[in-house]
Amino acid sequence: EAAQRIDTTVELMARLVREYPAHIRFIVRERHGGVRRVRQAVAAQLDAFADEVAERLGADPLSRGWSAEDLLMLARLYVDHMVMTVSAYLAAGPDPEEWSAVTRTARRQLRLIHAGRLNWADARPRT
Repeated sequence: EAAQRIDTTVELMARLVREYPAHIRFIVRERHGGVRRVRQAVAAQLDAFADEVAERLGADPLSRGWSAEDLLMLARLYVDHMVMTVSAYLAAGPDPEEWSAVTRTARRQLRLIHAGRLNWADARPRT
């Protein structure tokens, strides 16, 4: 199931960049730059998305025993990875080989994050 979820996630990110490059470019560009109010608005939307992701992660049996703080930390890691990945797709331009490289890297990174999730010691009940 994790492998399928990872593949679907990366495919979705690639599709969003293909279909809405200007929107994605705006988010990537304004996340850390530009006008302060715009930067804050982008940050607020990404934070809201991370909150939604944390809520979904909390419903997953793999998250049993995780604190709300740890769930939000993981969710933010996923959101940060998403922004980093769509930025890499934008930088790749139309080159199919570069897109494939971004896809491979994104999948490997998500597998690494998932492996870390499975072994996160702070989430385990202390005896």
